[in-house]
Amino acid sequence: MKLAFGYLLLGLICCFVPLFNIVGYESAALFAVIGGFASVALGHRFWTERCPTSFQTLDSPWVRSLQLLAWHLLLLSGPLALLTLNGLRVENCDPATGLLFWLVLVVPSLLIGQTVALLSVGGFRTRGVRILVSVAAVIGSIAWFLAHLALQPPITGFQWFLGYFSGSIYDEALSVPSSLVWYRVMCLLGVATVVSAFDARWRFRTGRPHALMAVVAVFAFVGCAWMFTNRVDHGIDIDRAHIQKQLGGRVETEHFIIYFPANAQFRKEIEHLKDDHEFRYHEMVEFFGLDPVKDGGDKLESYVYPNREVKGQLMGGRRTLVAKLWLGEMHIMWRKPGDHLLAHELSHLFTPSFGTGPLRLSTRYLVGINMGLVEGIATAADWPARNMTPHEASAALRALDRAPDIRRLLSASGFWTASSGRAYTLVGSFIRYLRDTYGIEKIRAAYGHGEFEKAYGKSVDELVSEWEAFIDTVELSERQKAQARFVYDKPSIFQKKCARVIGEWRREAYLALDASDVNQAEALFQKILGYDDNPRYQLEYAQFLLKVQRFDEAAATAQKVIDADLGPSFEAQGRQLLGDALWVKGSLKNADGEYSRCLELGVPLDTHRLVTVKRGTLRSTSGPTAELGLDYLLREPDSQVALFYPTDWVRRNPDNPLANYLIGRRLWGANEFTRALPFLDAARGRMGDEILEYETELMYGQALYWLGRDEAIEVFEQLSKAKSSPYAQAGEEWANRTRWRSGRNTVEAR
Repeated sequence: MKLAFGYLLLGLICCFVPLFNIVGYESAALFAVIGGFASVALGHRFWTERCPTSFQTLDSPWVRSLQLLAWHLLLLSGPLALLTLNGLRVENCDPATGLLFWLVLVVPSLLIGQTVALLSVGGFRTRGVRILVSVAAVIGSIAWFLAHLALQPPITGFQWFLGYFSGSIYDEALSVPSSLVWYRVMCLLGVATVVSAFDARWRFRTGRPHALMAVVAVFAFVGCAWMFTNRVDHGIDIDRAHIQKQLGGRVETEHFIIYFPANAQFRKEIEHLKDDHEFRYHEMVEFFGLDPVKDGGDKLESYVYPNREVKGQLMGGRRTLVAKLWLGEMHIMWRKPGDHLLAHELSHLFTPSFGTGPLRLSTRYLVGINMGLVEGIATAADWPARNMTPHEASAALRALDRAPDIRRLLSASGFWTASSGRAYTLVGSFIRYLRDTYGIEKIRAAYGHGEFEKAYGKSVDELVSEWEAFIDTVELSERQKAQARFVYDKPSIFQKKCARVIGEWRREAYLALDASDVNQAEALFQKILGYDDNPRYQLEYAQFLLKVQRFDEAAATAQKVIDADLGPSFEAQGRQLLGDALWVKGSLKNADGEYSRCLELGVPLDTHRLVTVKRGTLRSTSGPTAELGLDYLLREPDSQVALFYPTDWVRRNPDNPLANYLIGRRLWGANEFTRALPFLDAARGRMGDEILEYETELMYGQALYWLGRDEAIEVFEQLSKAKSSPYAQAGEEWANRTRWRSGRNTVEAR
């Protein structure tokens, strides 16, 4: 009764904890772990009461095992019923998948736990030895799981009771993976081996037919052994050797061993990949005042994955990049030179020398991890400025009253429960302020245990107050505030309805769309909207409708978002999509108006560039060239012949800056820098928009850089004076890169 009451109490508590409050993965994993441990204890009592020293008086072990399982499942029916009923209060979008998680996680855990007890009680006579064997088996399973998680690349893993560890919470999409099914079948075969062997022994000792049970035990053992031998091929216990083999490419530089996809695209860009790694290493040496490789460490290892799906299959975390700094390795996706994703993960690999604990992180009492410091120092070192610097973004968030208290973010629980975009930005700004004001040495002194007062002689509250006073002096334009609202107005996973389920449906929808399975994608989008009429999902559906050329429906969906009056960010996205639909339908004046209103609301830089190009193309073309611009930007942007449209546009109108910009950008994106240069040069100074001018200069300078042209430094130095902080920072960064490369080449020449 005590266990039944405990399960009910835990189920009641879960009803009020996000993610755990429905029948799904989190609640299943929790009860699988607790139920697994409980089943070991229950099994000891159950088997001992019926079999103090031998199996002479015991009924069939198989029958007894199933009886114990049924009784334990009855105890768990209480919390399962509570969570099911809670689905009336907190909607569960896919209870069938939730029940499937309970089936594949909880039921095998109970069987494994009671089988561990059977093995101990049936194999040993003294109580102490039995308990010791059970404890050793459980601890061994946990140790295997933790060791693999710590010492191998994957951030997902498998364990007897937990079943499946899904990795980072930033990867919202989750369904029952085939690897989990394989693992659970392997576990059940192990259970069948043990129970059948004891059943055969019992039958033999009691004079009953035992050959069949012996055969079952042998076949179950062979099946389990075969599955265990082939587990890596099915996504279980994947190690770095397997990942290296699957990626296929390997190259070594001064400071790195880089593993990359051995395909034509990456082989073509290998020099860019090497150059980018080495420059980012140089940046980190400058920031941290450390050179881990030169100071006696091994070369750092970088694993570069071609896309999210491959990364998810090989090491988990489709949307999460990982640095296992205690191993000196990082796992990233790399899009092009200058990508800040590389810089962020690399920065983690510079912190072990002043971290603490076995993982060399910032820890509290060697147990809790100060995630605010871990990610804050990485963001401060990387210092991304996609739309504005972290200082500017922090100032905007505070001005908009959307900044969580940074004091809470500096703790592990507070950091994880906040929206990731805001959390990373704010703690990065705070750490960068401390570094620029007090120097890197004090940060290194405080980092290990979060001992700010010991390192600075000031409390965290005093330091945060200083930072807040500094941030509040940062001048912002209304456009920057609007951009911050657009970029950072996103809920955390704990605030979303059916986050796991809808995340998985969205992933499947885009995979279906990539595979040209329009009907499947349509069904999934409709399914999502049927459960959550969230404007973000409506906008995604409108984009889908545009892609499949259902323009009237796309316009209606976008208009619905606009009419809902949900704030500038949603309105801006809706107006862009409405403008697209109207342009394709031939309503040029109305489309122009929607684009103009979109830009007035304040949008991220990439959206600003795209909408400005669309509006400029719409305004500057007529007759055949108007159709060419429309075909390229909206009708067939992903077509194999897409480049034909702006090329024909330039043939008809050689001086048009937009057409030259579009061709130059396409060639620049394909790393065809020699071919891109004349088109980018023809667009320079003629774009009619400040942001597009900066973008053209950046691409032009990068093309010169990769071609080894001396003029690159002049272009970047001029760009570093831009009024837009992201472009000013990009200009400074690429100017530094050019100087570094020049000095490096000089040193190598000597």
